[in-house]
Amino acid sequence: MPVTVEWGNAEKTILHVKFTRPWNWDEYYPIYADGYAMIETVTHKVNIIMDFSKSDGRLPANALTHFRKAASNSHPRRGVVIITSPRMMLVKTMVNMIQKVGLIKTPLLFADTLEEAFATLKRMADDKPDTISFR
Repeated sequence: MPVTVEWGNAEKTILHVKFTRPWNWDEYYPIYADGYAMIETVTHKVNIIMDFSKSDGRLPANALTHFRKAASNSHPRRGVVIITSPRMMLVKTMVNMIQKVGLIKTPLLFADTLEEAFATLKRMADDKPDTISFR
């Protein structure tokens, strides 16, 4: 499947959403609903890794509209979102535009690799926020 979601750790504090090229919005929304339902099964905050590492960084048309819609319907226990992508500058530019107009209020972090994303969340869990790189 081009878009999947699974728990990123045994403690169920991380959702790992994977995007594989090609993917589209019709495939994204059911997975978004699945992730929301997964968060409903726990009582703590859940951080999310949006993993575009296998999608070559390309987004389907109208990405701003769709990600804004998803952000406005986020789960109340959603924590930070970490985005990883091989085309990080393009993704950062898009996210910065959304944040500037106030459409996303969720803390967003960026990681160059999936390993870096997991390491960042581990440092957060270990309560060492001074080692987190906000880019």
